[in-house]
Formats: sequence, C-alpha cells, structure tokens
Amino acid sequence: MTSSLERSAQQRRQLISRRALLLGSAQLACFGLLGARLYQLQVLQADHYKTLANENRINVRFEVASRGVILDRHDRPMAVNRTTYRVAIVPEQVPDLPRLLDRLDRLVPLAPPQRQRVLDLAARLQPFVPITAYEGLSWRDL
Repeated sequence: MTSSLERSAQQRRQLISRRALLLGSAQLACFGLLGARLYQLQVLQADHYKTLANENRINVRFEVASRGVILDRHDRPMAVNRTTYRVAIVPEQVPDLPRLLDRLDRLVPLAPPQRQRVLDLAARLQPFVPITAYEGLSWRDL
C-alpha cells in the first residue's frame, strides 16, 4: 500500500513540477517579449520618438490677415495695420546664451537692459519657454 501511495504522491509532485515549469516558462517568455519590445522602443527607435516628441512640442502660429484701416470722418487713419516681427529664443535649444546674444547684437542692436532681461528670464523660466529678445522688427530688418 505504501508503495502505491508513494507512487501517487510522486506522480502528483511531478505533475505539479511540470505545471510550475510550464507556468514559469510562460512567464519568462512574456517578460522576455516585454523586455525585447522595451529595448526596441527605447534604444532602437529612440531617435524616431524623440523627433515625434519635438514635433508635438513645436507651436505653429499662422499670421492673422490684416483687417483694414479705420479712418475718421476726415479720412485720416485712426488705426492702421502694421506687420512687425520679433526675435524669440528658446534657451533649451541654445548651448551658450550670452554668446548668442553677442552674435544677435551684431544683427539687431540690443540695449544692455534688454540683454539682461533675456538672461534673467532664461534663468527664471522653464528652459522650453520662448523668450522675446527683440520686438518690432520690420521685414527689411528681418
């Protein structure tokens, strides 16, 4: 009798160890697939997703059409449309901000208070926030 009990107990243990081995193998395969997919996304396709993230962050603005001139009763303009442009700097995209401001000063004169304001804002704001360095440029200046 003990031998048949021992055999059934041994068969049960073998069955349980087969099930445990099968379940462990399935888990290992799932984690292996998950790890392979993470490697593919984070290492092999990192540049692609970085580009997509940057494109998602870029803000495209369309220029609003001019509305027309408002004249008084003597046909003198009270309100006119004038297109102006500005220079905006994103500190995150500039490796050396003071050097960039020096180079920009050769193209568009920056007063020392304007320059200091840009440097102060760059230190205080988040690096991805655009900072207006110069405003009121004409098309010719641009």
